[in-house]
Amino acid sequence: MRLSVVIPIHNEEEQIERVVTALSQTLSSEGIDHEMVAVNDNSQDRTPLILSELSRKIPQIRIVTRKPPAGLGRAIREGLLHVTGDVIVIFMGDDSDSPDDVVRYLRKIEEGIDCVFGSRFVRGGFVKDYPFLKLLVNRLANFFIQCLFFVPENDITNAFKAYRKEVIDAVQPLEAEHFNITVEIPLKAINRGFSRAVIPIQWYGRRSGVSKLTLRVMGRRYLYTVLKAWLEKTLLKGDLYTRPIPQDKAKEKEFFSNWDGGFEIFEERTYQRLLRSFIAEAHPEKAQSVLEVGCGSGAFTKYLCEFGLRVIGVDLTEKLLRIGRERTQGTFTTGDVECLPFKDNQFDIVVAINLLHHMPQMDQMVSEVFRVLKPGGVFYALDPNQRHPAMRFYRDRRSPFYSSAGHSPNERLLTAEEILTHLNRFFESPKVVGISGMTYQWLEGTWARRFLPLYNSFEIAFGAIPLSKKYGAYLVSSARKRKQDLKVGEMISIP
Repeated sequence: MRLSVVIPIHNEEEQIERVVTALSQTLSSEGIDHEMVAVNDNSQDRTPLILSELSRKIPQIRIVTRKPPAGLGRAIREGLLHVTGDVIVIFMGDDSDSPDDVVRYLRKIEEGIDCVFGSRFVRGGFVKDYPFLKLLVNRLANFFIQCLFFVPENDITNAFKAYRKEVIDAVQPLEAEHFNITVEIPLKAINRGFSRAVIPIQWYGRRSGVSKLTLRVMGRRYLYTVLKAWLEKTLLKGDLYTRPIPQDKAKEKEFFSNWDGGFEIFEERTYQRLLRSFIAEAHPEKAQSVLEVGCGSGAFTKYLCEFGLRVIGVDLTEKLLRIGRERTQGTFTTGDVECLPFKDNQFDIVVAINLLHHMPQMDQMVSEVFRVLKPGGVFYALDPNQRHPAMRFYRDRRSPFYSSAGHSPNERLLTAEEILTHLNRFFESPKVVGISGMTYQWLEGTWARRFLPLYNSFEIAFGAIPLSKKYGAYLVSSARKRKQDLKVGEMISIP
């Protein structure tokens, strides 16, 4: 994987040699195939001469010279036109960024991430000599962006970030000509759904030279770019390029294999409420065959068995299946919901409790569910609702208040419209309704457990009002396969 580092430079004669040399030595010592695209942005000091001398010593340097007018955005855009690497890092030429963090960025992207956003303001981050007024404005501006875009990243305005080349291609055309490009690129990447990771970074205030960032002038440009990106997100939702992200099954198995928390998170009355909902939607008869996909440790399987159904539970993680075998009479087997080890038309009912929201792409799973259902069979699912206020703030990865405690890497919240989009491709007249009154007996995370009694009281009260049909904590999905047994290929073509 080839790395391209774009370095915008304007009148940095006092530190540019130190910056480029340190970066080159760090990347070379790590054995990283790289190039450094040094963009001389109309410098009026000795910067061009120093770059020329460096290029004779360091073969990885490519010098791009810009003509007036100068501007950070113009320099970065010009540099991006000359990169040849698979991964692109924007690295400031004022000696504020650490070469070691560039290596950490690349390693993170090698794990499969599309964008890596460094943050100076998370645990492990480091800031030195940041002028107080600029620091205050920075924190206020980033909090404004967090709230407006509903994202957890708290240092969007920092230019020092890493992107796959395909991300840079997808966010074109770039328009910002000044420092506002530092928010244009990441916000466009967020709008297009690229995967992101945040790591702590080191940042040093300018040691010499003059800062090019002027708050009075740049404030209106930042605001314009942020609001334009928000309008793009709001008005063009669904029209933007988004990269389909497959489920990371290895991380899913690793998460649950190492899980040492509780396995029955709901209270007994919640499971009983869920069972009543299942009976109302699926109309099961005793001794019918039921496949529970993503059954986990069998928390709901035992209620299905006690009802008198013949249940087979399937899950990726053997550790969870062992727990399920100890607690109930159902049959448990290891399997992948996207490639079920069963014949066509085998089950009367397929149940998926808290599974759809683990599937970034649902079509293959729903296709398999449709295949193994008998004609006239019913699919029943339960998943967290994005429109529920508490779910939105606590479990939505885009929320500034998101907590990853107890959540696997693939989880996300769903809307009724998204679920119906996929079910409609296979089933006739599927239905998705909200359900509330889903109280917990255990949650991962100290703060979550402290507020659990208050949340449960809210859930019980909320479940008694009509709004819960749309804004309930969970969504119940149900669909029936037509009695005329059509093949999957006749319902939809899966790419």
